Amino acid sequence: MRLRPGGVLVLVEPGTPTGFRFMHHTREMLINRVGPDNFHFVAPCPHEGMCPLALTGRDWCHFAQRVRRTPHRVYCKGSTRRFMEEEKFSFLCIRRAPGPRSKYRCEEHAPTPHEKTYFWPRIMFPVIKAGGHTLIDVCTAPQNFERISTSKSKAHSFGFRHSRQAMWGDLWRFPKRVARPEARAYIPEKTREHLDRLAKRAWKALKWETAEPGFNAEKERDQQFYGS
Repeated sequence: MRLRPGGVLVLVEPGTPTGFRFMHHTREMLINRVGPDNFHFVAPCPHEGMCPLALTGRDWCHFAQRVRRTPHRVYCKGSTRRFMEEEKFSFLCIRRAPGPRSKYRCEEHAPTPHEKTYFWPRIMFPVIKAGGHTLIDVCTAPQNFERISTSKSKAHSFGFRHSRQAMWGDLWRFPKRVARPEARAYIPEKTREHLDRLAKRAWKALKWETAEPGFNAEKERDQQFYGS
């Protein structure tokens, strides 16, 4: 399959950990083999760096969309009362051209509102609404997964009213007040080191290299899917 210069490629997989792994491997292959100067992510990624959700060990990048059930789905699920359901999916939207993030250093340097949006964080999970404040988990450059907060006492400057209506998957255009540098803050150091090793091993396997003596990529992949 070939993509003309300036063309857009959209990949969609089920919103499961397996679907996310496929998207993550595709994403890493593009970054390492094609290079960020030859393409850019239109959505959902706000950067061309390492995916921060791939290191959490519990979360994966996915979104949800309410859709109308087809007659076949209504028949299979045996319910005629609910004609709407929520489908979860993982996706990548890629354009074959240098993007605003490679042309401009920051949002302030981008000349048009459309190009400024490429620097905004992406809301990765439903907004947590708690009384006079909200908590929002966002993916932001450079390859960070952060939890930001908005307060009713500073509604204008930090977008409190907008946060009450923000949807899962929206862009966040307001100034960030970071509540936690690591959004859910549940990753032990040993787990992070182990995941880092797995990420490096997967990256080298994509290039048909060995991460360590005696490592066999095909054998390791079979053990992951089929057990020892």
